[in-house]
Amino acid sequence: MIGRACRNRGLRARDLLQSSTLDRCALQDIYLVCCGERSMSAIPKAAAAAELLLLARRSAPLDRLPDGLGPVDAAEAYAIQDVVAERLGPVVGWKVGAASIEAEPTAAPLLDGTILPSPASLSSAAYAPLGVEAEIAFTLARDLPAGASRSDAEAAIGAAHVVIEVCASRFSDWHAVDGLSKLADFNTNGALVVGTAFDGWRDLEVSRQKVRLDFNDQTVIEQDGGNTASDLLRLLVWLAGHAEGRGQPLAAGQVVTTGSWTGIRFVTPGTSVKAMFEGLGSAHVDFHLP
Repeated sequence: MIGRACRNRGLRARDLLQSSTLDRCALQDIYLVCCGERSMSAIPKAAAAAELLLLARRSAPLDRLPDGLGPVDAAEAYAIQDVVAERLGPVVGWKVGAASIEAEPTAAPLLDGTILPSPASLSSAAYAPLGVEAEIAFTLARDLPAGASRSDAEAAIGAAHVVIEVCASRFSDWHAVDGLSKLADFNTNGALVVGTAFDGWRDLEVSRQKVRLDFNDQTVIEQDGGNTASDLLRLLVWLAGHAEGRGQPLAAGQVVTTGSWTGIRFVTPGTSVKAMFEGLGSAHVDFHLP
């Protein structure tokens, strides 16, 4: 039952209505739905889920989305993303990735204020569960519309960068949450730390490129390849159609990061993290104590 799930999570009217930055009427409707006093039809599902995720960004994280509010497919997850992005935007970039070279990619917008130059210093307390991933991102030199070809995508790339994606979740137990809820929560994006631009990205061999991740100058992973999507241009072509279909076409100046090479690696507060791609460059972020 929705009401029971919400009560177990400790959602109270005063918790929902404490922030003037959120839609107080929508939150009150959610509370009434949780208590069984109003039908789910009283508020759009994506808007209700988005309001709870917005609340979690400024206060306590959620255990999970209540029964009936969690996305049942990728389209619903993206609808929740869109509501949050409309409230917190503008969109200044994207993250995109795929589980294999054949798999349907997934994506999430990157919001203003979340893309930072390397070296960066971030509060450990602001990015629970404090995970990092080594990635490669592209900065677009021109707009890239839906229907773009591979050659169009290649021509649109103005620069390539080594980046560190800083993972953050609006859920209290990231491991226990289903994949679609994670997708609705911007695929666990917290920030993107962007290293200096490098040349030679057209000759990048994903399966052979050496990547290394160091914590406090100690190597935690070093390997050849690791990006499961394998074909980064395929991701960019797909994203051009996907983003435009959501009313957010890819635009010059946006940064697109193309998936993890190392998997998510968790760090402790006070850790200094450096991602290195041999022959290409590096990115660096320090997580200072609260």
